[in-house]
Amino acid sequence: MPACFLSMQATEAAITTDPVVRVVVRFRKEGPARFMSHLDLVRTFQRAARRAGVRMAYSQGVNPHPRMTIAAALPVGAAGLRELAAFDLAERIAPDDLIERMNSCLPEGVEIVEGWTAQSGRGTFGTRISSDWLVRIRLEEPPERPDMALKTALDEILRAENVLVERGESGTRDVRSRIASLICEKVDGMEAVLRMTLLQDEKFGARPQDVLGALAVRVGSVTLLSLERSALRTDGDSKSETERR
Repeated sequence: MPACFLSMQATEAAITTDPVVRVVVRFRKEGPARFMSHLDLVRTFQRAARRAGVRMAYSQGVNPHPRMTIAAALPVGAAGLRELAAFDLAERIAPDDLIERMNSCLPEGVEIVEGWTAQSGRGTFGTRISSDWLVRIRLEEPPERPDMALKTALDEILRAENVLVERGESGTRDVRSRIASLICEKVDGMEAVLRMTLLQDEKFGARPQDVLGALAVRVGSVTLLSLERSALRTDGDSKSETERR
């Protein structure tokens, strides 16, 4: 029987609110999948589970849906190399078996690379998320010494007491305490690669665009060329990594 199949019997049997096991997975989202929205990514995983015959537990209510959680949404256009998600299953499946079956039904650019079982209920990913980003930019108003100008500007951001950003209806937020580290890794002409570690908690978090906004105040207009989250760690996940493997 093909690894990827649509089983009406499995789908109908999966309509249960009682999870048997929770499996946490680490996955990649890159290439053409970078332009998939967060909601589309959730639907992609749910569709792959149905096609692979994986019985997921469902939520309660008049409109039940498969129970799964993605630890942190990625901006559209950004790649994620060590992302985290959790699936509540209505049957006991070994993580390796789940990975093989799901990967056979996932589209190009989305791949599960690791999985393990976890305790069901709240708190799988904790309340604090740390993200490592590689951000490639272009300076549109090039200073005489781009390398020195960037170093000075980034040092100023880290020394600043406040980094204020607008959050729509939430108003102005100070994200300075959510910027854990910030360095210029490479400068090539008017282009540069920044490496930053940003924090997020239950209230709000810093975004790479917040840092670029603060940078533009100091060096002039900045164009974002590419965005990659190379690692994602949570205080509820002991398997999260600090480095890309």
